[in-house]
Amino acid sequence: MPANSPIMIGAKNIVPDLSVKVEVNSQPSHRIINFLKCLSILISLPENALQKSVYQLETIRDTIEQEYVFLQPVDLQQIADKYSSFPHIASLVGNLEKDYESLYSNCPKTIKTAEKLIDKLHSIALKNNWWWHAPLLNISVDNEIVLEWWNLGKKITLYVKEEVIDYIKVWGADIENEMEDGSISLNDDLIDVWQWIGS
Repeated sequence: MPANSPIMIGAKNIVPDLSVKVEVNSQPSHRIINFLKCLSILISLPENALQKSVYQLETIRDTIEQEYVFLQPVDLQQIADKYSSFPHIASLVGNLEKDYESLYSNCPKTIKTAEKLIDKLHSIALKNNWWWHAPLLNISVDNEIVLEWWNLGKKITLYVKEEVIDYIKVWGADIENEMEDGSISLNDDLIDVWQWIGS
């Protein structure tokens, strides 16, 4: 790629508010995708956070007959904060990206609490050589983060909203005698919580 191309010029000066001038001739998506991958490495973004940009650029290539086009400004720092600040949660988002971004805008404290919770439980599992697996993650219509683990016939589901954490433990079909619910806090040591399912 020529050093004076719009793509390379943009790559030399990555700033929080970045307008990228891109060529839209001769299969530009190849150059653009490589550029976006460079950005994802440089600012530690998961590639799924850039899929919309790639789609936008592909659309430009297919529908606009002009030599150059300006993309809308991208706040890279804001995008980076959404994901790099919460690596556990970001790795679990998958196809819930829209829900995650809405949650980030409306209830960032919920994401922060869930991130700390996973990190603490993971540390407990490692320290005690107990079973560990990344949880299933969902985001409810009430802006709760729902975390779920299954192991050896046991299931624990944690519901995180702001700084409140509720749980349900299930170890059988009898809801009267084989289910328990309650609340926990990040200030608790949480060893009993993970020992129940992980030991």
